Amino acid sequence: MVTQWCDLVRRLLERFHGYECKEPERGKFTLAFACFKEALAFAVTAQNDLMYLDYPDILLATEECQEVRRLAQ
Repeated sequence: MVTQWCDLVRRLLERFHGYECKEPERGKFTLAFACFKEALAFAVTAQNDLMYLDYPDILLATEECQEVRRLAQ
């Protein structure tokens, strides 16, 4: 799973003109961007793309990964 996250980050960096300063631990990054707008777009896109990664069934079966639906008020 961490490998998928790392691949996603590195793939999006080029698209949003960012670069990896360091990876102090596997899956944790220090990133830099030319401007705030690019950094924000990277973060929003990464968050969205996480929804489409191929997660293992054992992870999806945990309580933390259960679907939550909220009705608009």
